[in-house]
Amino acid sequence: MFFEYIIFPTVVLQMLQLNLPQCVTNVTLIYLATFILYNGIMIIIWGRQEMKNKIVGILVVTLLIATAVSPVVSTLNNGKISIQQEILNNENEPPLIQGNLGMVDDDWFPQGALNTDPIFHIGNVGIGINIPSYKLHVMDRIGVGIAGSVAGTVSLFPPDGSGWYHIDVPGGMGLRFSGGGSPGVYEYLTIVHPGNVGIGTIYPNSKLEVDGMIHSTSSAGGFKFPDGTVQTTAATGGGGSDDDWAWSSGDGLDGDIYHNGKVGIGLTSSPTYKLEVQSSGDGFKVGNDNSWFEFRTGGNSRVGLGDGNGNEAGYIASGENDLGENTIVIAGCNDAKSCPSGTYFHENGNVGMGTDSPGGHRLHVVSQGGGVSGSTVQISNTDSSGLALTVDSDSSDVTMLVTQLGSGDIFRCDSYTGGWHPVFKVENDGTTTCSVLKVTGGSDIAEPFSINEKDIVKPGMVVVIDKMEPGRLKISHKAYDRCVAGVVSGAGGIEPGLMITQEDLFTGMNVALAGRVYALCDANYGAIEPGDLLTTSPTSGYAMKVMNYEMAQGAILGKAMSVLESERGLVLILVTLQ
Repeated sequence: MFFEYIIFPTVVLQMLQLNLPQCVTNVTLIYLATFILYNGIMIIIWGRQEMKNKIVGILVVTLLIATAVSPVVSTLNNGKISIQQEILNNENEPPLIQGNLGMVDDDWFPQGALNTDPIFHIGNVGIGINIPSYKLHVMDRIGVGIAGSVAGTVSLFPPDGSGWYHIDVPGGMGLRFSGGGSPGVYEYLTIVHPGNVGIGTIYPNSKLEVDGMIHSTSSAGGFKFPDGTVQTTAATGGGGSDDDWAWSSGDGLDGDIYHNGKVGIGLTSSPTYKLEVQSSGDGFKVGNDNSWFEFRTGGNSRVGLGDGNGNEAGYIASGENDLGENTIVIAGCNDAKSCPSGTYFHENGNVGMGTDSPGGHRLHVVSQGGGVSGSTVQISNTDSSGLALTVDSDSSDVTMLVTQLGSGDIFRCDSYTGGWHPVFKVENDGTTTCSVLKVTGGSDIAEPFSINEKDIVKPGMVVVIDKMEPGRLKISHKAYDRCVAGVVSGAGGIEPGLMITQEDLFTGMNVALAGRVYALCDANYGAIEPGDLLTTSPTSGYAMKVMNYEMAQGAILGKAMSVLESERGLVLILVTLQ
């Protein structure tokens, strides 16, 4: 009775669940069908109530067990059981498997299955494989999502219940790994075309872009660079001080040192300056192959600049070539020794521009240009009241020396007022040309003469030609002397305005030959008024008023311009020799 009501239906249902051999299942099912058929006939023929109750009881128990384990047996067909089984993810998702299952050699498979249909083997599910080795074993790719409409997502929930993890492919973002209640809440890793990887960011612009700190913990970790070197130590104690940090490329401190806000490159101790570079032959370079700024160390320190076309536009160097250790050059070409645009600073403070040998000059400028546009120096001052150039000197020698080594003019001044035109020029032979000459230093035109009795000669005296010594003068001693020559300049504070002579040939005292000058006059021979003609007098070195016009012919000294009524004194005269 126990076997019929409990054991028998339980065994049948367990056979269906436990994938027993097909022969065992078939025998059991035949026995069950025979039992039900026999008892059914007995009920029909004899109407035995106990048989009726027995069958009903067995079916009720079988139904209860079937309800508990979920499979519903529907038909028996050639050794295969058509069942419907629902395995649910949760209450809101459809069954994963629905259909007819067949069993062959302990394995379950869908009725009419192909090689790609799922196989159930000892609790494992295989797709595309006959004997799955894992809970889910797939021998081909898995497609998740619908192209053009639904993004595929794989969501995982760990046993510790820490939260959901997702793998999805949101539009235009590549492959994303994230966490949270839905994909993308916490961004972990993104891989986008053409192979860029982002950690903590969804739009990496480089092969690897990290939003956060990178931590390498393994002893074999570090950073490997294109030249094959591996950086395994990014921050170590510099010299044993807690305030020092060093970046080493090998044993010891041969890299970068950071100390109290200062950076040292190539140092073995803490840097002294904000940036200190130490090297035996290298330096540093900033820029690219076309434009750069470089600093070289070693025998000759050198700072170079690129011109934007891959060439060196110029540099600053010390001890370049054979210029000496204490010479600094700023050059616009590669050869510091012969660079025409180089500027050379020597240890004595002298500077050469265009020459490396300024000699004893504070500034020596050499150029090779032609014309106004090629002038060696151009000085401009755009202020309406400014000066373009001032020259001061405390020397007893000349303040400025202009030397012409060629055949051109020595000096020239041009004016732009009223149109460009020259106003002053000194030619190579000394010939001077000017538009207007204004003399403000004196009022007479004088020439130096050698005068006899020079010990008693003084400014204002009248002098005459010395007949005994040609080319020399002497003090006048008689009236109406036709050898009258002029008046010694400088009396009464009036100096010569223009002096003419031939250097190294004529020397002596300046004698006014024309213009205004003060002359010594004697009014005892007649009072002198402006406009009176003057001539020599018997008084040595003095002039007098002409009283005898016939005798005065050829002996006129000039005309009086001031009054002398009596005695002797200075009279302003206009020298007009006749």
